[in-house]
This record gives sequence, structure tokens and C-alpha cells, in this order.
Amino acid sequence: MTIFINQKSYQVAKQTTILQALSIAKIEEKYGIAIAVNNHVVRKDTWNTLLLQENDQITVINAVCGG
Repeated sequence: MTIFINQKSYQVAKQTTILQALSIAKIEEKYGIAIAVNNHVVRKDTWNTLLLQENDQITVINAVCGG
């Protein structure tokens, strides 16, 4: 199935979790990132269990420090 991570398409298997999708996209699970699926922020403790659906839009947001 097709999903989109930061507007780039990826082919993944059905039953793919957010963490698996991040791995496929070579995005590290690290402190300071937030994930939204279809414009809804997803709690980090569900990244390993929430299953993605066809055409889901995942947005990965990196926190940036500075002033």
C-alpha cells in the first residue's frame, strides 16, 4: 500500500506501524520529533501499535532549539 511521509510516497506492507514506516523512510526514532497522521498528532507510546492505512499522510516534525 502507499503512504506518504513528509509528502514523499513509500510502498509498505499492510499492517505497517508508524515505527516500521519511519524505519523504511530511514528516519531515526529520537528525542525531539513529533508525528502526525492525517493532521492528528499521535502519542509516541502508540507508534509501535498504530497501524497505517492506504494513503495515510504522515508528518514528521523535528523540534529545533534556538532563538
